Amino acid sequence: MKHLPLPALMRWWKLNVTKHLGPRTQESYSSAEKFIYSPYAWVLNYKAGLQPGPIASLRLQDARRQKGTLLHRLVDLLLAAPPTEINWMHTSREILEKWIEGQWLRLLAQEGADLLLPGKRADAVALREMGKAALWELLQQMRKADATEAQSNVALSPAGFVGGQIGGIIDLQVKNRKGRLAVVDLKSGGRNVREQELKENRALQLAIYGYLLGQGNKGTCPETAYYILQNRVLMAQDRGFFPDAYEITPAFAVGPTQCWKDFEEVWSWRRRQVDQGWIEVTVADTEPTSGSPPQPDSTPPVERWMAAENADKFNDFDALTGWRADA
Repeated sequence: MKHLPLPALMRWWKLNVTKHLGPRTQESYSSAEKFIYSPYAWVLNYKAGLQPGPIASLRLQDARRQKGTLLHRLVDLLLAAPPTEINWMHTSREILEKWIEGQWLRLLAQEGADLLLPGKRADAVALREMGKAALWELLQQMRKADATEAQSNVALSPAGFVGGQIGGIIDLQVKNRKGRLAVVDLKSGGRNVREQELKENRALQLAIYGYLLGQGNKGTCPETAYYILQNRVLMAQDRGFFPDAYEITPAFAVGPTQCWKDFEEVWSWRRRQVDQGWIEVTVADTEPTSGSPPQPDSTPPVERWMAAENADKFNDFDALTGWRADA
């Protein structure tokens, strides 16, 4: 039997036929991020239609993702609770913590049953206590911002952009007494990554949600922030909405509006490559190219938007993107 060698790692794939690589009906933050930073994953996922097999769906969530899911759900339940049960605007810390304890076992039974196993009880208690502290600090931030309305999982109407249509769902939308709006994206962890995004004005998720919310708000872009649940820190580029936010002053042009403009410029650059059949494979052990023919340049028109070396350490398609010579 003839043995074929494993495909080698290559920074670029070149397709001669591009008719199946056109714009999608609607993009989202996750697909837009792939298109910018991992175009090979965008092609394989959304154009080739490759999805995890049935066995993958039977796996338990990894601990990091599970923590994020359960803490998010606590926020959802709190904001959706009737005022007769608990009122997030006025509740005391003691009442909040008792309310969380009352919700916790039911929540685990529905979405985190493995944490009810004997060997996982300590993890469950630690996560519950983290949730108490994280939600209390979030309420303090909203109260100091004079918030009067707060909604989670807000589906936004799609809007047009340079790549077609884009839509999304906001983790947390807050409105203050003056009628100003803010978008808060909840993250279980990853503080350093999100802080770097704000410093470089590359917080794409916040820019997309701010743009979409602004389309339905007379074109006025809302304030934006990240809230890191694990660290109990709310991060923003200024304190215009949240006066107690951890302020991160960007080294570049400030704000989600400029971030959105940069995103559209980088999207157009990447779109031109894809239209010509060039698909960049931004995985470990491949090197960015400088644009020497025939390969394109890996550096986008806004240089700080270049894919980081470790951007694809969680590569869903690692069996398809090539192998090192010593594999």
